[in-house]
Amino acid sequence: MEAEDHFRRALAIAEQAFPEGHPHLGVARAYHALAIGALGRHEEAELGLLAAHRACVESLGPDNPRSRQIASEIASFYDAWHRPEEAERWRTRSPEPAARAPLEPDPAQ
Repeated sequence: MEAEDHFRRALAIAEQAFPEGHPHLGVARAYHALAIGALGRHEEAELGLLAAHRACVESLGPDNPRSRQIASEIASFYDAWHRPEEAERWRTRSPEPAARAPLEPDPAQ
């Protein structure tokens, strides 16, 4: 629960600092969603992850590493939630496992 509190506060800061659709805001939403998903709040986490991916795709494009990384996180989320069909659909949008990097904002953005 403590981690979710930290990510919720970080998300609130990001929402004040960045305009809607900014990739940093998308990354903050993804981290928060992953934290609440780990607490078993899957429906809420799913909405957050999908919104985070949408923001990155709209601002950076679908082939950008950030967009693809969030797609990979969504695939892992669906695997953990025992929804293999959705996981596979998202896995096709993500990079190869060896190419994965930590989910973090691009400093150039």
